[in-house]
Amino acid sequence: MHDEQPSDRIILGGAHLLNRTFSALRAIEHIAPNEVRRPAIRTRTIDLLYTPESLPDLRKFAVRSGAT
Repeated sequence: MHDEQPSDRIILGGAHLLNRTFSALRAIEHIAPNEVRRPAIRTRTIDLLYTPESLPDLRKFAVRSGAT
């Protein structure tokens, strides 16, 4: 069994990738608000929550998307 942590999938790209990922999630929310409730998007949001980087408004987004 592989013990991959959620943040392992995106932390390798560093802060720039984290910011780009979160920007893309917010763009999805803006264009198609119901899409952020899809399991894959919620999973990506949870991944972001487990990273050591702090992203402004991420927790609010996670609540809106149903990730938390």
